[in-house]
Amino acid sequence: MIVSTLNDIQQTLIRSPERYIFHFLELGFDEALNDSYEEGVTKIAIFINTSRNHFMHVSRQLTTGKWASKLGDWEDIEHDIPEDLLGFYGDRIIYMEKRL
Repeated sequence: MIVSTLNDIQQTLIRSPERYIFHFLELGFDEALNDSYEEGVTKIAIFINTSRNHFMHVSRQLTTGKWASKLGDWEDIEHDIPEDLLGFYGDRIIYMEKRL
């Protein structure tokens, strides 16, 4: 028999990828087919650790086509593609977009 504490259950719900995907859907984002830059479209990459089913990170695409990530209290970093962060922030990326 597996006994979970209330804290374990709360952490599972808080880190649920579905929770974050739903949040961005509520903000007007839809699923994106790729990470290619498109004028007039805001794109994000949601990073997931699939073995733990946890949300890990979100990157946003800049108007230059590069991507930006916030590293806690540190400065934002820029990277060429979201895949640059795979392994560090999970093993799956879901792309979403919002047309302006």
